[in-house]
Amino acid sequence: MPHRRCPHCLEVVEVQDPGAGSLARCPLCTSAFMATTPEGADAEYRVSNPEENPHKSEVFQKHIRFLEKGARKALRPEPKRRGRFPVNRAAGAILLIAGLVLVVRAFTSEGGIMSMFVNSFLPGGALILLGVLCLAFREK
Repeated sequence: MPHRRCPHCLEVVEVQDPGAGSLARCPLCTSAFMATTPEGADAEYRVSNPEENPHKSEVFQKHIRFLEKGARKALRPEPKRRGRFPVNRAAGAILLIAGLVLVVRAFTSEGGIMSMFVNSFLPGGALILLGVLCLAFREK
C-alpha cells in the first residue's frame, strides 16, 4: 500500500487508492489532503521506515513546547496595577531639605569644629546623599 506524508503535520499516512483526485485523511491531525503525487514526482512515495513519525522527534517536540509557552504567555492577562503615591520623590525631597537645614545650621551654630562636624556636617551630608539617591532611583 502506498504511503504519503500529510502536508500539515508530516505524519506518514497509508493511502488506499492514490488515483487522480482522491482525498486522504490524516489520522493524527484529521486534515484532508490530495493523495496524488504532483507531476514530475515519483509515482510511488517510498518511506524507508513506515513507523517513522517526524512529529515525535525531540527537535519537533521542543519547538512545539516553545510555541505553546509563547502562546500561553501571550494569553496570560497583564496584572492590573493601581497608581501609587510617589514615595521615593517625597522621601527624597524631605531628606534633601533636612540635610540642607543641618548643613546651614552648622555655619550658624557656635561650638568647636569637631562638634560642628559630628552634629551637623556628617548627618546633614548623609541626609543629602540619601535624598539624592531617592530622587535618582524613583519609580517612574
